[in-house]
Amino acid sequence: MSNEQGPAEAKRVEYEAELHGVGENLRHIERSEEKTLKQQLAFESALATAHERAHEAESRAEFAERTVKKLQNEVDRLEEGLIKEREKYKNISDELDQTFSELTAC
Repeated sequence: MSNEQGPAEAKRVEYEAELHGVGENLRHIERSEEKTLKQQLAFESALATAHERAHEAESRAEFAERTVKKLQNEVDRLEEGLIKEREKYKNISDELDQTFSELTAC
């Protein structure tokens, strides 16, 4: 019987060593999983921040586009007003020249 216990004991020791190795591997995997989870949370947080910043930038760009359109409309209106005023000035100037010519012709 002691002969049978020898190989059985050797198998038991072998299985315990294997079980110990599996346990170590499991602990290593758990630590790796925790590290990976922390990285994933950090990446998700960074992604959320990037999305938020992109949305804010998009909002600022839209506001800037609206402001540019308003300013361009104002510039167009002012340019049209300037053209009309220049035309009035030219007409008044021409009328004065004609009046002056008529007065000097007499």
